[in-house]
Order: sequence, then structure tokens, then C-alpha cells
Amino acid sequence: MTTMTILRGKSTSTSIILWTCLAYLCASIQADTQNINVSINPSGETTVRTGQNLTILCSVGVPLKTCRVEVPQERSVILEPNQPSEDGIGWYGSSLDAGQCGVFIAQIKEKHDGIFKCSLTPKNARYESYNTLRIIVAKPPVMPELMVFPGRRGERQNYEKGETLKVSCRVKAGRPVANVSIFFGDEQIGLEERPIVYNYNNDSYVIQNATRVLSWTDNGKVLRCDATHLALDRPLSAKQQISVLYAPQPQPTIERFGFVIGQPGTVNVTVQANPRPQFMWRIDDDKVDEGQFDESNRIRSSRAVELGKGYWEITLNIDSVQKSDTEKKYVLLVNNELGSTEYQIVLSTSTEPAGGSSTRTIGESDIADPAASVSLLRFRKPKPDDPNAGRRSDTESAGRYSRSEVDSSASAARRARAKMNFSQLFKRNKDKVSGTDTDTVRTVVTVDDEKIQTSDAPQAVTLNSANPAVGEGGLVYAELDLTQQKNVAPRRIDDDATEYAEIIYTKPEAEEAANAANK
Repeated sequence: MTTMTILRGKSTSTSIILWTCLAYLCASIQADTQNINVSINPSGETTVRTGQNLTILCSVGVPLKTCRVEVPQERSVILEPNQPSEDGIGWYGSSLDAGQCGVFIAQIKEKHDGIFKCSLTPKNARYESYNTLRIIVAKPPVMPELMVFPGRRGERQNYEKGETLKVSCRVKAGRPVANVSIFFGDEQIGLEERPIVYNYNNDSYVIQNATRVLSWTDNGKVLRCDATHLALDRPLSAKQQISVLYAPQPQPTIERFGFVIGQPGTVNVTVQANPRPQFMWRIDDDKVDEGQFDESNRIRSSRAVELGKGYWEITLNIDSVQKSDTEKKYVLLVNNELGSTEYQIVLSTSTEPAGGSSTRTIGESDIADPAASVSLLRFRKPKPDDPNAGRRSDTESAGRYSRSEVDSSASAARRARAKMNFSQLFKRNKDKVSGTDTDTVRTVVTVDDEKIQTSDAPQAVTLNSANPAVGEGGLVYAELDLTQQKNVAPRRIDDDATEYAEIIYTKPEAEEAANAANK
């Protein structure tokens, strides 16, 4: 019985000791398990340039007994707060009791590229817990390699309009890989293409591709590949200029204003074509090649001058402008191997109209007095029951603008008389409205009801008779007094028809009487 009791006592003591040991071991294992998760900042990887400094902080949630760090290509170091740094490596963080273990690297070296490791031992643990960080020491790439695929002509620089330009740019030896961008002129292209990255032997390179359908406006643009990198202060660039071949590009009718009768005149025309085109002028039926004169030897074409990027300028020089020069039809024919285009040119003695204006001033020749005031004759559209309604002109000879026609046979003599009034220049001629009298200036005026408001009676004119004369074709003729007229309140015409009037410039009656007396 006693023996049994003793045995029971021994069994109880052994159980107590066993449970005590298990509790201690579990506590140690629990503490060790809690400290396995070591956070590190920065995490994953970090990229730095040589010469920069770097701080790395490792931490756990319990007090630490030791802090050990391994910097790539350096010896393992045990760090403590307030410890002097050696070889530019020192303590960083709050304290070991705060569960922090950090390192400060004063100057990153090329050899520091690699895996950094921090190992932490909690106070209640016998084993270290650790975490790692990839340190990438930036290495600059080499110059980009720009590759342009040949076009239909088998060339890598000349392409035809409408072709697809294919480009590839490769940048090698960067660590990490470089950022690659392709530009065509000021526009970045290839944004829809993802870069292709290759890594081998601790080195890498990247390829960026791009495509672009070419327009004639792309001629002369520069293709550029830029490589940017942390280890570079400025991008590395590879460039190539692209030539786009295209036929001469069309233009609307070219109008040239301000020609003066009796003075030299110049017609400049700029066209876009690549390659260089051939030029020829056609003046009515006369053909004038580059650098040649026309049949009259008064008009000469220059040689075309290249302005750059497919722009060409050619000039037509008139030694002394005549009235007939402004009435001729001018056509510039331009062609190259890709096509041809004709350009229509109109010459005028009028001043250039204001931009966007729907009207133009009356054309001035060298005999016109700039100070003269000319008022236009305006008519109201007759009512349907008007007996004179059928006399409206259906001849539309002047379009929307007014135009002065001056016989050039008397121009030389008139140029000698500066600052003359209209009344001194023209003889009274009521019958000759066809322009056969060389001293008569005939102006055909278009009155657009949508633009001009008039009253019931003609304004700003003085007529010689109650009813103006009617000439051939139903044109209404009136003599115009060139004196300054007073403003009259306008009124809107209520239909959309356009009326035409032909105005004859004549002398005032007082001046006619004076001239008659002198005779």
C-alpha cells in the first residue's frame, strides 16, 4: 500500500515536471513563430545610382537581441544603436527594444548590386528571422539602334505616299532595361506596341516597334528613338530623316492682286512635290518653260527654287504690265514621276480684299485717282406688273465683283498726268456703251440683294433722264455723277434676285460747258 503511494507520488512529480517543460518549449516555439515575419522597407527591389546613399529598415513586433545585415559584396555586420559606422555602413532605426534593425549605406557602389539580407534575433528566441531585398545598381544603356524597314522601292529612306513605315528600336546593356520611345516629328508613335524585354547573363535589352501610314505632309520629318534611364542625365537618341515621295499637290485658284499698269509685275507660286517636278507656264496659247521668255519677250519664267521639305517656288516676271496681261489665262503645269497637276492663276489690278469679305473694291489702274469717290448705282427689283420688268439684264458678265476696264493704248499718255479727276479724263459719251471709245471707262456692277439694301429710287447717282436708257441684252445704263453723296437710309429688298447695272463715267456738265467754251 505504501509502495503504491510512493509510486503515485513519483508519477505526480514526473507529470508536473513534464508539463512545465512542455509549457516552456511551447512558449519558445510561439515566440520564434511570432518573429518569423520580418518586414523590410523598401520591399521587393530598389534601384539606385552609384554614389547615392540608401537606407534599409527591417523590423518585427517584439524586442530584439541582435541585428545582423549582409550588404552585397561586403562582410556580415552586427549593428547596434549609437555604433560608429565603418566603411560607410552604419546603424539606422529607433532601437532594438522597438524591434527595429536598420542600415545606412553612405555611398552605393557598383559591387552593391545584388541581394541584401537582414537577420533579426528576438530576445526570447534562439534562432534568427530574416528578409531580403534586391538592390539594383543602375547601369546606363548603350546608344539606341534604330532600324527602318525598306519600302516598296527597296530603300530605307525614301517611301511613297500611302506606304506603311515600319520601325524597330533596340537598346542594350541597361540595368534595369531602358525606357524606349519612338517619335516621328513631334508625334510619338508605337504607343499601341508593348516593349519586348530580354534578360541574359545578368544583362538585358529592350526592343520597341512602331508603324505609321505615311502622308505627303510627313515628307522631311525626323524619325527619332529616345532611350531614358535612371543612370542617364539626358536621353540617348538615334535619328533618321524620312523622305516621302508624292505627286504635285493641288491648290484652289491662285489670285494675285495689286498689279499696276505700266509697271513691272511678279507672280510667285509655291507648290509641294517630291521628287523635284518639271514646270511649264501656259499663257493663253503660249507655252513658257523654266528660265525662258514668252513670244513677246516681255514675260520670263525663273528656274524653280527648292525651299526645303518638298516646297518649290517659281516666279513669272512681267517687265511692264499691260491691261491685256490681266485678261489672259495663266496656267502652271507641274509634273514629276508620280503625277501632274495644273494650277490656275488670276491676275488683277485690284487691291487684295479683306479676308473673308464677300465683296472686292473696284480695280485700280495707273490712271485711277485714288482720291476719287465712286458710288454704285443700285436698283430695286421691278414689280411683276411693271412694264419695264423685262428690261432687266440676264447677262451675268461680272460675277459678284466690279471690274474696271481701261484701254491700254492710251495708258502711256495717262501715266504722265498724275492726280487727275475722272471728269478731266473722260469725254461725255452717252451712245457708246460698248467700250469702243478708248476714253470711256466701263464698269459692270453686280448688286447682290442679299448683301445690299436700297430704297425705291436709285441712290447716290444723278441720271440725265427720268428713265435710264436700255441697251442690248436688257442692260440698264446710267451716267454717274462722281461727287460725294450723302448717306441715305437703307431699306431691305424683299426678294433674292440679283440686278446688274453698267455705269458710264462722264464729266460733270459744268466742266463740259467750260471745255466747249475753250474750243
